[in-house]
Amino acid sequence: MKKGTAVVASATITMLVAGCHVDQWVQPRVNSGAASDFYGDRQGDRPDVAGTVSFNGYVAPDERTTGKAGKDFTPTIPAASVKAFGGSTSMLKRGQERYNIYCQPCHGVAGDGNGFVALRGMGYWQKLPANLLDKKYGPYKAGQFYDVIANGKGAMYSYSSRIPDVDDRWAVVAYIGALRTAAKLPMPSNLNDSMHGDAPEKHDAGHTASGNESGHASEGEHN
Repeated sequence: MKKGTAVVASATITMLVAGCHVDQWVQPRVNSGAASDFYGDRQGDRPDVAGTVSFNGYVAPDERTTGKAGKDFTPTIPAASVKAFGGSTSMLKRGQERYNIYCQPCHGVAGDGNGFVALRGMGYWQKLPANLLDKKYGPYKAGQFYDVIANGKGAMYSYSSRIPDVDDRWAVVAYIGALRTAAKLPMPSNLNDSMHGDAPEKHDAGHTASGNESGHASEGEHN
């Protein structure tokens, strides 16, 4: 009886092992933010399919959510985004907070591109982070900075999932302008115009470090 049981057990194990295929375990895949030779632009992360709608609410594509007025980048920060914070002071404070969390590691505290990521060897294997104080960014429109934050550029991937609140993205754009002012450099083209005419100052309690709880326009997650 024991011999028969052993034979059955051995046959069962043999069939189970023979039925296993490691090709289902080890498959070609791309890590988030990694390059891929499969696509022509070598970016492993793919854009949303055209027509994709956020499952937690549709946000109309306009200059506030895309950084563009038609096909052109909007030259100034949308007034609605400044108003959402109650004025430029609160907006800059929020922009500084978001910048220090998400941008400073690469672009540096001063925006000069000397963040810890760059200093610890990133530049040896790919492009150095942009020096936001470079004079070449003087002609940049506000919408161009917003577009880079939302969609990425070069080695920088999109930060839309990390900064989902569109007004927070504009706050970062405003803070970049403040960094350039602190360095006594020209503000990006027309960026300063949008920061005038502030509404009475008030703190927007809805903006917390944990994310968007204020009802501001947000792209949300995509299905």
